[in-house]
This record gives sequence, structure tokens and C-alpha cells, in this order.
Amino acid sequence: MRERRAVRRLAPLPTLLLTLLLPSAAAVALDEVTFTNGRTVRGHVTSNATTVRVNTFGCTVADMTLGVETFPRADVRSIDPWPLDDALVAGLDEIAEIDVARREALLQRAIDGRVKDFVERLGLELLARSPSHPAASKALGRRAPGAEALAADLRVAPALRTGLRLALRRRDAASRREEVLQLAARTGWTPDGLFVERCARLLVARRGVLEDLVATWPEDEEDRGTYSLYVPERLDPIDPRPLVVALHGGGTDPQNPKAVRGRGKELLPVLVDEARQRGFLVLCPTALEWPWTTTRNQRWVQTLVDEVASRWHVDLERVHLVGLGEGGTGAWTLGTKDADAFASVGAASAPRAPGHSALLSKGVRLWCFHGERDDVVPVDDVRAQAETWRKKKADAVYCELPREGHGWPPAAVRDWGEAVASRRRPRASSAFPRSSFLVPLGETERARSGDPAAAWHPESFEGLGADALWAHIMAGRAEAEPAAHAFLVYGEGPGGAAWREQARALVGQREAPVEAVRVALGLLEQWKDPEALVAVGDVLRTRDEPRLVEAAAGALGALGEVQATQDLRFALRTLHRGWKGQGTTAVPFGAFEAAAGAARALVEAAGRTRADKELLAEIEEIVALGILKDPRGVAADPTVGEDVTPIRLGLLDALARTYRSAGGSKTLTDMLFHIAGRDGPARLAVTRGAAEGW
Repeated sequence: MRERRAVRRLAPLPTLLLTLLLPSAAAVALDEVTFTNGRTVRGHVTSNATTVRVNTFGCTVADMTLGVETFPRADVRSIDPWPLDDALVAGLDEIAEIDVARREALLQRAIDGRVKDFVERLGLELLARSPSHPAASKALGRRAPGAEALAADLRVAPALRTGLRLALRRRDAASRREEVLQLAARTGWTPDGLFVERCARLLVARRGVLEDLVATWPEDEEDRGTYSLYVPERLDPIDPRPLVVALHGGGTDPQNPKAVRGRGKELLPVLVDEARQRGFLVLCPTALEWPWTTTRNQRWVQTLVDEVASRWHVDLERVHLVGLGEGGTGAWTLGTKDADAFASVGAASAPRAPGHSALLSKGVRLWCFHGERDDVVPVDDVRAQAETWRKKKADAVYCELPREGHGWPPAAVRDWGEAVASRRRPRASSAFPRSSFLVPLGETERARSGDPAAAWHPESFEGLGADALWAHIMAGRAEAEPAAHAFLVYGEGPGGAAWREQARALVGQREAPVEAVRVALGLLEQWKDPEALVAVGDVLRTRDEPRLVEAAAGALGALGEVQATQDLRFALRTLHRGWKGQGTTAVPFGAFEAAAGAARALVEAAGRTRADKELLAEIEEIVALGILKDPRGVAADPTVGEDVTPIRLGLLDALARTYRSAGGSKTLTDMLFHIAGRDGPARLAVTRGAAEGW
């Protein structure tokens, strides 16, 4: 096995010296200690100037005493990560996209450890940033691609990745398609429309803790249960993230044996902090029936993973399965039946793992926690199994804490995160992530959600009549937007009275899909329907989704009605309440982007409707001072290309235009210059906006 060969090599001298000199070192859950007499011990290592402490069960929690051994530092020759792949993944997870020096260090570790797939990945990344990089060129040899091939490789090409991120922020699919095709022509990249639109859809998807969502993919209505999900607030749409599938504990209701005690949303809070720190997606289904080990539940979990992976960007090489209590038994069973799908399988406070040998034989990492005082599932049987793992030097971690009972305490959650965070599926095809957004569109996804890439095939709508196009719009699925475009081109371009009436009615339906309402607002904007004023204003007063606020503001701006200012003021106040509710720390980039987009649309609408002094005052307080000058700042991450600058410039420009068109005083423009500070592009945006007006 490649990992086992790698750890028997001595660490390179710089790595060895660094390891020996640091007061403590523990980059991965498992390390291998080699002594001066040739003996080796594997486990979790902590060390100081005089001693080396090894938890031979691999647990990282200092309170665990079972299986802990301490050795004199002088007797230790080296401390090497086991397997080396984990250390390399951990390094890549922490590295900035522009960081060349750390990539060079990781490449050297991969070369020394003979981990070929990581040598290839790191070499490609370095060559994409420095075409003549000597170490990368030497490592890849004849396999090194040319500059043109690297520039067209989305996995590694910085300019291509940045260009795609910018294109994804286009307001509609037709605009995205045009910009992406231009990007492809410049770089030689072959775009996948389905991938692009799935990424764009992710940009506007909800993030954070999402409770009791209803699944849509299961064919049988009775199997469309609920699940809870955590989506990292800071999420790069083009890079997939690891997914954790966590099964709750519980049992049956004595009064109703068919009912399930326990829900997915009860387990989710246990994992959120660890998931937020590590950038995990966490999926917590609610069992359809009890126990988890039934065929129906297993089919439910597998279908749900497919549904989530189509909606949120998942690295299919890093899907982890874990369960609490009887959910742990479900995890062991489901993991054994579908071992090739998981990078790790684990359980907390669960009975011993049936079929664990089959999982280990396929290279799946195992993790297990138990409290010494567990009075629900006694520890003895599980501890004996862990002892077997240790004797066989299995790729498994066992965490047992004294004074702990039945449950999953925070220290054990952190240990689980440390054990699985860097683990990949044993049969990973390469060192690169495997994107769920590159999985072809299946019939189930098409039937439930539509084709996200429908706008990439506009000719498919050309032969449809107005009624068929409107049916696509009403459904509010992925085809709604391209159908609306076709409706303008092929159907009822000017918008007949009957179609305008239907659009107004659709906008007023609270139960209508959000995408259907957004598209209908866009049609009313295009038609400049004067009778839509009340319906559009009601959207601003009753809906708080940023996409709907932005679309409704655009429609009001097109109408240019002075009496719309009250609706705009109401929407601004609603936006402000949501903005203030983002907490006391830095605002997540996604929240800033959504709020700024809605704010810009409202400001532009105010400029077109000749804002009065009261509305200008609200814009100043809420947008200029409340959003642009918010002391919390934005938690943008330059490593994933999240840049607030274009958004900030657009908002400054819109503010300056509105102040000019509304006859605002010079003091207001001076305030914008103050907000811009010494930022040259920002000051230019203010100057241009003030000069041009609307």
C-alpha cells in the first residue's frame, strides 16, 4: 500500500529538525514515531523539549489516559505523518491560492514521500503560476503540460478561475453564458454549461444553518422526508467542499412504534462549530423509520446525498459518514454496504462496529468515541474492538474519555474533526477534488429541478408557443429564466394585456416559487407596465429575499413613478434590519454581496423615481453609512477570490448618480468622497457617478 511505504522513509532533514525543535507538533491524527533503536510506535503525538507523548489509539484529546505512552525525547529519531497524504491535504486546505512558497514546501514533501498524485497536482499548480518553475518542471518531467494547456485548466489556472468567478456574478444566465464563452475563447478552456450554472446557483443559495428542509428527489411521496443542513458562510462556488453525513440517535415511541424519536436538526448543532472551522458541509437527515439500518432508510440517505451534492458543491472524494448512538449503528451498516463512497466512517456512543474489517480492508478510516461511564451502551465491548484495531495497526482512531457518559461531547467532536478532515476516499482518482457539479444531469434532477443549463441552449425554446413558455415560467425551475427570454424574443415581446395581467398576478402570489416571481418581475420591468406599480410595491413591502427585492426595485425604477418612494423606503428599512442582524463580527461575504445587490437596485430605483429628501436621508443612513461604513467589515477571503471591491465601487457609483439626479446637495457627494478615502478607483466611481447622473 502506497501510504505504508511512504512512512518508512525518514523525513527530510528540514522536516525532521522542525519536528524535533517545536515544543509540540500534531498536524494529523496519526503519526509514526521512530526510535533510535529502530522500534516504531504509531498514534497521536505531542511533544516538548524533553518528552514525547503518544496516544496509541490516535485520539487528540489530552484528557484520555487509555493507551497513552511517554518517551524521552532523546530516544526519538523522527516523527513522520501517517499517512503522508493526510498531511498534504491539510496543507492544501490551509494554503492561499496565490501562495507559491508553501506550495513549493508541500511539493518537496510529496517528492520525498513518493506520493505521485500530489506531486502531479502541486507541480501543475506551481507551473500555472510560474511556467518555468524549476522544481515543478523537474518533478513532472515529460508529463509537464505546455503553457496553453495550463491556462485552460480550471483546476489550476489563476486567471481562468478569477474570470469565471466574475462571470458567475452576472445577473442572468444569458449574460453568464456570453461572458463565459468569451473567457473560453481567450483561454482555450472548454466550458461545461451545467457546471457553470450549478456554481452560479450556489452563489445565491442560502448559507448557514438550514433546518427541516424537505427533500424533493425521492420518487415516493412518503419517502420525501426532512433534513437539516449546514452550509459554510464562506464558500467559493467553484471549489467543492467535504460533506459530512451525520445520523441522529433516538429510537421508537413506545406509544407509536412506527414513529421516530430524534431529528436531524437535533444533531446538527453538535457539529456546526467544527464544520464552520473546517469548511465542511453537514447533512443531518431525519430517519424515515426506525432503525437506521432498514433498506428504506439506506435508500433515503443515498438519494439525499445525491440531491444535496447537485445543489451544493461537494468534493466526492471527501464524503464522511458518522452517527450518534443508534445513528452510529446506522453509519457502520450503511458504510459497510457502500464503502467505496466514503472517506471515513465513524460513530459516537454506539455499539461495536459490525463489518468493520470490510471497511478497513477497503482503506476507509474509522473513528469511534465512547464515554467511560456510558450507562446506555457499556464501554467494554467497544474498547475491546478498539484494542484489536490498535494491535493490527489499523487506520482507525478510538477516543475514550473518563467521567463522560452517553453522548458526544465537544472535545470528542474536535477529535473526530481532526481524524477525518484531511482524509480522502481510498480510491480517489487524483489529488484534485472530484466535483459533484461535473456529474451529468440525471433524469431525477431534471424532473425535480429542471435543467440548470437550459439557457445555454436557447434554440430549444424557439419552437415553443407562448403558453408553453409561460408554463416554464410558472414552474419556477431552472428553465424559467431562459423561457422568459424566449418569451420576449419569440413569444409576446411587447407583452399583450393578458400576459401582463398574468405576470402581475404571479408577482402577487406568496406561494409561487421565488424564481417564478423574480422572472415575472423582470418581464414587467421589460414591458414597463404602468399597471404593475401596486403589485411590484407589494413585493417590496412583503418579501425580504434579496433577489426579489433587487428585481422589484429594478421594475419600479423602469416605471419611474414618484409615488413608489414609500415602497422603496419600506424595503430599505427591511433590508437594514436584516443587515444589522448579521451579528457583531465581520459580515460574511455572501451576506454583504446579497445586501449590497439589493441596496444598489433600491438606490438606482430611487434615482429614477426622483427621490425626495426623506428618501435621500434614509439612503444616506442605511446604505452609505450603514452598509459601506459599517465598522464590522466584510469577512472576504482573498484565497478564494471573494473581492468586495467591485461591489463597493458599484454601490458608490449608484449613490453618486442618485444624489445627482435627485438634486442632492454637494455635502452628500462630499460624504461619498469621505467614504472612498484615498482609494483611487472608489473616488473615480464617485466622480463619474456624480458627473453623469441618471
